[in-house]
Amino acid sequence: MEKRYHYITSQDYVTAEQNGITAELAETRAWERGWDIDRAVTTPKRVGRCFRESWGKWKGIAARHGVDRIIFTNRVRSLGWSEEEAATIKKGKSRKPSFWTDEEREIAKRLGIDGNGMGLPRIRMKNLGWSRKKAINTPKMTEEQRVKNVAEGTRKYHKERGVNSEFNKTV
Repeated sequence: MEKRYHYITSQDYVTAEQNGITAELAETRAWERGWDIDRAVTTPKRVGRCFRESWGKWKGIAARHGVDRIIFTNRVRSLGWSEEEAATIKKGKSRKPSFWTDEEREIAKRLGIDGNGMGLPRIRMKNLGWSRKKAINTPKMTEEQRVKNVAEGTRKYHKERGVNSEFNKTV
């Protein structure tokens, strides 16, 4: 059966109403979301969970853990946490263990690799294929080292292509 996209007939509005779908919702689905007419008038409305009831139940516990209603609702709806986890795990904490151990964070901090997510070691592991140990134990390059590496790379690039330029001079 061919899908229809052009217009909603009066029969389609009747079908939508029988399925508990308002005319406005059917039109939104068809014109704004690009659904075909038959799907727009027959797919049942999603029924969301009522978080007022569950928030009322967990409100006191959540408050003791520094969790407000918005955080609670987001954890349950978007992150798929149970209501108990959402209310009892303190604000700013995750229910999964940290990627980095405290010892690894301390080593990295001593080498100038600091930050909450420790993005530099993660990038080194993902993009450069470094081991976890090498990514943590290799200090950050200084600005001077970065400039030198760029200059060397540029000279090598031009030399390979036989281009004689100012980049082939040593720094």
